[in-house]
Amino acid sequence: MEADAAAESVGASLSTSTSYETTVFGCTVPTVDLSTCASLLGEVVGTPPVAGGTLDDARRGVIA
Repeated sequence: MEADAAAESVGASLSTSTSYETTVFGCTVPTVDLSTCASLLGEVVGTPPVAGGTLDDARRGVIA
């Protein structure tokens, strides 16, 4: 994943957590690279890097 590589290049780490009602995205980074983290989070949230159909499969599992 490109976002992971970009995060690691500045000493950051990306994280996610999901539950039935929420999805949380996080980024831990040294303060000097905060803008990199903000940019990466925007990219991941705006255009999730998941394989086609994966989100639909997950939705069907939650609705069932």
